[in-house]
Parts: sequence; structure tokens; C-alpha cells
Amino acid sequence: MGLERFELIPIEKIDVPERLRKDLGDIEDLKRSIKIVGGILPIIVRPKEDGRYALVVGERRLQAFKELGYTRVPAIIRSYDPLMAELAEIEENLRRKDYDSLERAKAIARYYEIVKQILGEPKPGRPEALTPEQVEKAKQLRAQGKSLSEIAEELGTGKVTVKRYLEKAETAVQASSAESAEKIVPKLVQRAPILERESASVPEKKPELEVLPERSATRAVAEELDIDHATIVRAAKTVDAIRRYPALERLRRASDVQRVARVADNRLFGFTRKDVEEAVALALEEDIDPVLALYMQKIPREQWDRIIEVYREGRYPREWILEAASLIVSNPEKQLTIDRTLKLVVMSPKEYRVKVWYHFIVEKLEEAAAKAGLTVEQYIAIAAIEKLYNEGLLDEVYYDEAVKFVKRGGPPIVQ
Repeated sequence: MGLERFELIPIEKIDVPERLRKDLGDIEDLKRSIKIVGGILPIIVRPKEDGRYALVVGERRLQAFKELGYTRVPAIIRSYDPLMAELAEIEENLRRKDYDSLERAKAIARYYEIVKQILGEPKPGRPEALTPEQVEKAKQLRAQGKSLSEIAEELGTGKVTVKRYLEKAETAVQASSAESAEKIVPKLVQRAPILERESASVPEKKPELEVLPERSATRAVAEELDIDHATIVRAAKTVDAIRRYPALERLRRASDVQRVARVADNRLFGFTRKDVEEAVALALEEDIDPVLALYMQKIPREQWDRIIEVYREGRYPREWILEAASLIVSNPEKQLTIDRTLKLVVMSPKEYRVKVWYHFIVEKLEEAAAKAGLTVEQYIAIAAIEKLYNEGLLDEVYYDEAVKFVKRGGPPIVQ
């Protein structure tokens, strides 16, 4: 970064590059503040070769000055590399409170991509590596009974990588090796200019725990933005999902983007990009969960009104309705309806995960109950009464009375 100076510069000479931030929000309070005390906090620009300036930080302030009719604006003129300028813009915006979750995810992902560009991409074919902190975290999660897949998801790496490092840690990872690895992790973003550090001293001895540039970038971004590794991973996944399914950008919530992408990627359902586009449009039009809207693309349209009605009634948790919709989609030959499938979900084992075998049990119960002229509830209640009788817990009189009571429509519980 070169020298900087403070000047009042003509607004007409300031160019605003394409920004991640599309909506400037309400700037009326900012305009009132400028009217009262003036522009105490200057914008930051970088000089261009044609004598103009490129805005780095302060687009809301610049817009407020424009709307108030100012022709000049207080600015700090600072020499920036274009990538450094973008980093500065993203960092300032991330510290604002009015970013929505999708904007925030996109900004973090872009920040991470820039840092990786500055540090250099990992060489193709080299194994992914973990930092010492991640190895310790993996050991703690393993001790808690987490699977390799769960640990890999938590750390944002591969299952094979986790397994390799856990095995290495179990056999022998010396403290000195961990220290060596720690020393070569570049402390990239520490408020000082990134590009001024052209090289870093690397110990001649190759450490046990090799730290790749991509891992260093992850750590640098986490430290600079005060976020955890998982947040960076989620942000990258969100942006990747939008690249694959551009329509997801309309959802505006990063969590919704990720949820829809996970379901759309499931090959068992066979969703297409067009399905995703139509699901997003349906979710926004009907104000329903976007994952439910995606499932509905594989459900006959004559069921849509009832599904939307059930969703809006609020009688069932969203998770139950989504589970029911997924069952309808995954069992097209059964021609299930939302009401019947919700009954299966409500009656299913813990976590409401209905297994394929459970469908057949319910179907057989319904068939047997129908043959006996009973409801499923009555059939189950009488079966329970018979079990109690066979085990000698009810005498014949109580047994007969209990069965008659249930058949008359009494509650399926014997007191």
C-alpha cells in the first residue's frame, strides 16, 4: 500500500466499481448527520491511471453526499492493489448490521477467494492437510463419538483426510512437529498490507503436519473477520449452490439456498435445474418453504392446493410436512396423499424417519383392521388387550368388557 493523503475531490471523478452490496439501505439518517456535522468520516478511494478515482470504502456516504447536492466529498486517497481494494470494501460491509444472510455468505466466500488468490492455490494432486488446531478438534470430536463423516463436515475437509490425521495422531505426533506446522501458517490478514509481504520464512525441515496454502487462507480469513471455520465452509457452499442453481439467489436466505441445493443434488429424486427454478418461483409466490416447493415439482398438481393448505394451517411442524412430501416423491407407485403420509410420519419412530418397512406394517394393519370392521386404532387396542389377557394380567370378565368398550368407540387405552 502506498502513501495516502486527504483531499476534497470532485464527486464526478469517482467511479464506483461493481459491488457485492446491491442495496444501500436507508441513508436518510446518514444524510441528516451530514447536514448537521458534515462528512466527519471520509470515503476511501484509490487513484486510477486516467486521473480518476475508484471507490474502495464508503458507497453509502458517497450516495448521501450526491443526494444532498454536494459536488465535492472528503476522501482519503490511498494506493491499493485492486484485490486489496475489494478486500477492504468487503470487510467494511461485513461489519455492518444490515447485511442479509445471503449477502453475508457471498461476501465471506468472495473474501476467502481473494485471500486464496493472494496466497496461491494449492498444488493439484497434493493431499489436503489439517492445522494442529483442526487435528485437536478432530480428536475431541472423535472422543465424543462422532463419525469420520461428521468430523469431516465440521472441519470442512474430506473423510480420508480426517482418518489419516487421526491415525497419525494416535501413533505419534510429537509436540515439536505441531509447533513447526504452527510456525509456517502465514499470518496473512493482520491489518497490515497483504501484498507487502512477498515472502515468508519457512523452516527447512518439512513438518509432520503439512499446512497447505488453502488452509492458511482459511485460518487468515477466520482470524481477520472473527468468524469460525464452519462459517467459511457454509459461505463457500452457498455460493457454489448458486453457481449450480442460479435461481436460488432469489431466496435471500443462505440457509434456504443450502437446504434446497442439498435436496436438488440428491440423484434419487432426479431434480433438474428447471425444477429448482420453478420451485423458487412457487415458494415466493405462495410464501411456502422452498424445499417443500421443490418436492412439489414431483408431486401431481392436483395435490398442490391441499399441500399448501396443510402447510399454512400450522398444525404440523415444518419438518413433518417436508418428510411427508419426500415420502410421496420417493414412493410414486404408492400414490400417497399428504394427509395419509402425514399420518405415517406422526406414527413413525423417533425423529420421524419413516423407513420403507414401516409403510408395509401400516398397510397390513389397515388391511387387517378393515377385514375385522375396525379402525386401526381399535385393532391395535384390542391386540394390546389380548396380550394382557394372554399374560394373565386381565381376567376373562375384564377382557370381554374392555374389548366391547373399544368396539363401541371408547378410547384405545385400558385404564
